[in-house]
Amino acid sequence: MVRSEPIGFSLAGGLFATVTATAVASLLFTPGQVRGRLLVMAIAVGGQALRTPRWPAALATAVLAWLLATGFLVNTEAELTLDGHDLLRLFLLLLIAALAAGVRTVADRLSLPSAGTAGAPGAAKTVESMGDA
Repeated sequence: MVRSEPIGFSLAGGLFATVTATAVASLLFTPGQVRGRLLVMAIAVGGQALRTPRWPAALATAVLAWLLATGFLVNTEAELTLDGHDLLRLFLLLLIAALAAGVRTVADRLSLPSAGTAGAPGAAKTVESMGDA
């Protein structure tokens, strides 16, 4: 399957999603509500990974989200200080991205219409061939 979207567009979309999620999380939750702030970032990472057709861009989005969360949502002075919890947050964001990218891959292989493939020529062809069986 040929990917129609250049990886640069997927990376730009991931950057936009994570920066927007950082702003939304800081508006919705106080600095002490770290779990709520990280939930917003996790939703952004998962949503972007479902949307992007390239798994490296999905994982890069998770790393961007971790950097922004560590610098602005967990450490509110915009400093990247690391402790044991930071590696756990990185692992969880990478896991969310990998799972969402896996769901996207399975959906693409099964030719199920999803947000990224609704207008793809192959999706319509698969539906037509199912009626012939």
